[in-house]
Amino acid sequence: MASSKPWFISKARQPLHWGLSGARPEGGLTAGTDGFLYGTISSGYSASGITNGQIFRMTTNGVLTTLTTFAVTNGSNPRTRMLLARDGNLYGVTAAGGPSGRGTIFRATTDGTLTTLAGGFQDYGTDNGAPPLTQCSDGNLYGTALTWGSPCSALVIRLVPPPLITRATWSGTSIRLTWNSFSNGAYQLAYKSAVDGASWTTQATTITATGATASASDYPGSAAQRFYQVVLLP
Repeated sequence: MASSKPWFISKARQPLHWGLSGARPEGGLTAGTDGFLYGTISSGYSASGITNGQIFRMTTNGVLTTLTTFAVTNGSNPRTRMLLARDGNLYGVTAAGGPSGRGTIFRATTDGTLTTLAGGFQDYGTDNGAPPLTQCSDGNLYGTALTWGSPCSALVIRLVPPPLITRATWSGTSIRLTWNSFSNGAYQLAYKSAVDGASWTTQATTITATGATASASDYPGSAAQRFYQVVLLP
């Protein structure tokens, strides 16, 4: 029998106070698979003074840990909920900062390692009210960006993970390489004979992926060794 008792609100922690932990946790919380809650504050405070936002981790009984701090050059003022992607990392956007000052898209590990994935927005930016990112079945991340100026318009951003070779199979004199991809993504296979070689030789054939993986073959001939990479075409 269902209980007739209403839900109640229990404070896991006292509010974030300016000068103690930070301020303006506008993006809400993201539940990790490790049992922790992750979130951002758009303004913060450290021993050196005011910061431009932070990423924090919190236990469900209120123990708060600051994982990393934004430094303007890698973004500032994160104001939307972070996405926990299938690779176990957190992804989000900042409203400002980065190369052009108009926001960044970032990745953060659950231990606080922060990487800027995209920035340098010119006519468009992630803006103050940008919705959070979402991950689709193709593995890519999608979001929106708003114009800076008039007339008002927007575009959809697709963030594609870099192609990584996951399998190499010999068949006679050829080697077949397989990598992660997305439908309709265009790729080229490139190689060089030395790991410290100055330039890559790119195959003329463009491979258009039809699903989550794509493959291409190469014929090394008499080459003693070859090093490969896959290039995603714009």
